[in-house]
Amino acid sequence: MLRTDDSWEALNHNSGLLGAKTLGIEVTFPNLAAQCGLGNIDPQHGTIRKQSSAVEEALVYNPLPKDGTALVTIRLDKDSLGAMAVLTLRAEGQERYIDRNLVRCIGLLDSMGIENARREYPELFENSFYRKYSDAIQQIVIEAMREPALLAQKIGVVASILKGSLSPEEMDNIIARREQFNGFSDVEMHGKVAFVHASKKYKEARDWANRRFPIAVIHDPEFSAPDSGSLVYERWSIVRRPGYLDRDRCERAINQAEAEERMLTTSELKQGSLAWGGPTNIISSPPGKSTKLTKANIISIVRAHS
Repeated sequence: MLRTDDSWEALNHNSGLLGAKTLGIEVTFPNLAAQCGLGNIDPQHGTIRKQSSAVEEALVYNPLPKDGTALVTIRLDKDSLGAMAVLTLRAEGQERYIDRNLVRCIGLLDSMGIENARREYPELFENSFYRKYSDAIQQIVIEAMREPALLAQKIGVVASILKGSLSPEEMDNIIARREQFNGFSDVEMHGKVAFVHASKKYKEARDWANRRFPIAVIHDPEFSAPDSGSLVYERWSIVRRPGYLDRDRCERAINQAEAEERMLTTSELKQGSLAWGGPTNIISSPPGKSTKLTKANIISIVRAHS
């Protein structure tokens, strides 16, 4: 797990992982991606968003990583952990055991969002087997975020899920851990935009809200990313279902407002790693930095583009 904060500790941490024998998985920071000597598997987060995913690309990626290769990422999600698990299984000669339909499910959810994926591929998403296994991998992602030191172990669990080698008892245990989470009561509705305050529970709140509201603003005032060491900062994310938010205009508007508050141009905002951004259905505040915008500013901008 690479760190994205601006500190000497992060620089030292990353220098031990980056180099000629490093393969990136969704490393969206150009300066870090450039130091992945074996390249960077990141089909979605370039200038053009492609309908593909890292986990699906990992099925066909060549040449396979050799012993001693470092697989690194800056984001923990089903796509990145799944890609690492797929590459590991292929390198170990276990490719034939990988459930390609499950890989396809993970990839579609990541690249299209749940509503589009269910509408276009009902044969996959009406199958309770794949829903259960996808949910199990999501729980492993949450646990990896809480304990990033156990990342390699968690990827091993994902690999076992992908090849169907976990016992029914082990699967039930993972699902039970997921179902123990009861949700959030601290929710405000602003029109059709939900605001969720989730101190130290950013990932859980994001997943919970996305299943219940077409647009949600998540606020974690004590966010600690797995890639940021002991750094704690304020995290905001705008999460949408497809069709409920003019995502690109909203991102431009929120970055324009952020730039004005900081008395910068939008170009200077990006150069200083202070810009909001993210994948297709999420717009997040800059990693490691607190926004200058207020809750009222953010919700107003989201409502204006929803």
